[in-house]
Amino acid sequence: MTTIYFAAIVVLAGFALLAQIGARVISDYDAHSFDLKLEEALAKAKTFLAKEKSQALVIAHEDARHRYEDKYLLTEHLTRSTLHALVNNLVALGLSASDLKTIKEWSSNSSILLRFKVEESCVFVREETKEETTSSITETTTNINTGSEHSSRKTYKRKYSEYVYDVAVSHRLEIIRGAAQATSAESTLTVWNYQRSVPYISRQQKPVIADANSHDDVDITWLIDALSPSDAQGSPLAADFRINRESDDTWTPVRNPQVLSVRADAMKLQGWTQGVSFAVRRWFDITMQYWSKEHCVEWSRIEQAHRQVFVPVVAFFERVDNATDHRTVVSSDTVLMLLERESVGLKEALESVDTLFPHATEAKSPHTLLTRSETRAVVILHHMAAVVDTFQQSVDYVEAIM
Repeated sequence: MTTIYFAAIVVLAGFALLAQIGARVISDYDAHSFDLKLEEALAKAKTFLAKEKSQALVIAHEDARHRYEDKYLLTEHLTRSTLHALVNNLVALGLSASDLKTIKEWSSNSSILLRFKVEESCVFVREETKEETTSSITETTTNINTGSEHSSRKTYKRKYSEYVYDVAVSHRLEIIRGAAQATSAESTLTVWNYQRSVPYISRQQKPVIADANSHDDVDITWLIDALSPSDAQGSPLAADFRINRESDDTWTPVRNPQVLSVRADAMKLQGWTQGVSFAVRRWFDITMQYWSKEHCVEWSRIEQAHRQVFVPVVAFFERVDNATDHRTVVSSDTVLMLLERESVGLKEALESVDTLFPHATEAKSPHTLLTRSETRAVVILHHMAAVVDTFQQSVDYVEAIM
């Protein structure tokens, strides 16, 4: 009897602990704001979905009649949608169907890293002697015999030295196969590589920028592993994600090893996107120093371009049939249309950035350290971060409606 009583206390304590953890998770986001975000997403979805399809959708909250199992299905749907959206963005960054197939093969026995590599150099070219006017004074003298005045202007000048440097920068995005597999040449896939150099003039007799050779890596093995072979060939809706409902470690549709692992990995990817954006921003600011005021671009206009892109990670239920009001997760054909809308929105956002920033060969100034290809990448990276944010908030939402 004592053993049963003790076991009951342990179970109750466990549920109390889960309640505390759940409360902390739910408090990480504003439930009211997220409800408004879902309403906005539903309204936007109805603008590009067929009438019958859009009328079958409803926000997945406790008032929508559903089974407890549907919460598992909803969490799996949100996770798969996130995986697909992130792969869409990798393709937008420059990965081809062939690249996806290659790294999918690598992932069978290797880890996969996404690497942003920066190489910077500052080489002294020459010293130039210049002259500048420091002051100009008008002096007036009076002839003591005639009383007439004579004015003369005296200019003072000084010489100084200017030091000309050649500043070069290279931004490279690579996919790296894990160590101890193939040779380095066979284990690196370059997605893009932008290189340029400009003269930089300074009055300081020291390099204006320190030489650097650094890289920022993030492990995306979890993302590539989730793709089926058909997905690696460009076929949509093939991301594989399942929650092990039978595991003793599965407490809820959200608190289980599978979802928690994706959440942690997605946060690391989000941090990586922010680091890359910061690196590009640095060279954007240097480039703008050279441009005339009429050609300058505000960084905020580039950062905000992604806001028009639809995030296809949505906590929606869909009516099973017209004969019942029971709802379950959205169908695969609806998911496909949501992902397609994301791709269209991303294309439109990138086109809007193209009007702000020229290619290096079309630069309005010869002193261009940044191309619009990199500013396009920033838009994509900001959207990737938004996808991760929406996923995190969405699974918290599922936990909240339990």
